[in-house]
Amino acid sequence: MNLETAEEIVNRLGEKNYIPSCAKLEYQKFLLQEYRQYVAGKKDDSPE
Repeated sequence: MNLETAEEIVNRLGEKNYIPSCAKLEYQKFLLQEYRQYVAGKKDDSPE
């Protein structure tokens, strides 16, 4: 996932959920951070 993908997700979320324009970049950064943590956790859980 990259910033462009996060932007698209936030834009789609914004269709039905109010996200202030000034907060969209923060939402994108947070989404990327959480996704990276999720993926890192999945790698730790995978069988060897």
